Amino acid sequence: MKKLITLLLLVYISTSLNAQTRIKIILDTKKFINFECSLGADGSGGPSALPKVYMHSGLCTTGDLECKAQIIPYNSLAWQHVVGSWGLNPVNDTISQMVTVGNGIYTKTIILETYFSGPWVSTAWNDNHTIQSSPMLPGTIPYTLGLVFRDSVGNLTGRDNMCNDIFITNLDSANPKVVQSIDLSTWTNSPITIEKTILGINEIRNINFFSVAPNPVRDNIYVEFYLNVGTHSTVDILDNFGKKVTTLLEENLKPGKHVIKGNLDGLGIASGIYFITVRTDFSMVTEKIVVIK
Repeated sequence: MKKLITLLLLVYISTSLNAQTRIKIILDTKKFINFECSLGADGSGGPSALPKVYMHSGLCTTGDLECKAQIIPYNSLAWQHVVGSWGLNPVNDTISQMVTVGNGIYTKTIILETYFSGPWVSTAWNDNHTIQSSPMLPGTIPYTLGLVFRDSVGNLTGRDNMCNDIFITNLDSANPKVVQSIDLSTWTNSPITIEKTILGINEIRNINFFSVAPNPVRDNIYVEFYLNVGTHSTVDILDNFGKKVTTLLEENLKPGKHVIKGNLDGLGIASGIYFITVRTDFSMVTEKIVVIK
């Protein structure tokens, strides 16, 4: 997974302006019924109290029938394009972290074509060494999505009723559905709700005029960007290992120009190489900065 961290540090590569699909994943841990894989929820309606939850996910794009055929019996070939760290020493990156809503509910909004084609996509082989994860190619169609949720250290997981991976099928249709790995029928009373939206050109091009100055920087830094549409926005500073150092902004922003100021002295940021990342519900941009003290 060290390679995943290195990939995360690369400057974000813009995706093509083909049709793009935004999905919002809403995870309600109160609906888990198997407490052994419920993210700490009691399996009887009691919520998880985890402060942070991470989403390990894998997208399949080889065709509807082929992607579904990998689910029963479960086969890791369903995980072609993987985002999120797993294993004995999971990396708690900002890419796979979900938003904590409260009362055991966590959400994650992603654009499939952007999320699974960026430099943070893993290039590791699966456990059976039968397929290597790779970024999603432009123009390919998303069909199924595998999901596993975990806490910050990987001790607690969120999976289906049999403690297997959760899958979302029919992503190419108007009504994606959540299924368990033992059955392609709709998972009744699933802890996951899916909201799907096809984005327009203005939404895909949501972040414009992105700049970070001065660079190199000694004390005050200014992050400037323009939003075509209003959206929830986050401005983070990451260190050279991809770990979040601080969040300069996290709130809903209106369309238009925004300038965010950060005082590096006040934040205790030492000399070195860092990355400024601006994320919205639609897109993400990253710029490397050099801090000189």
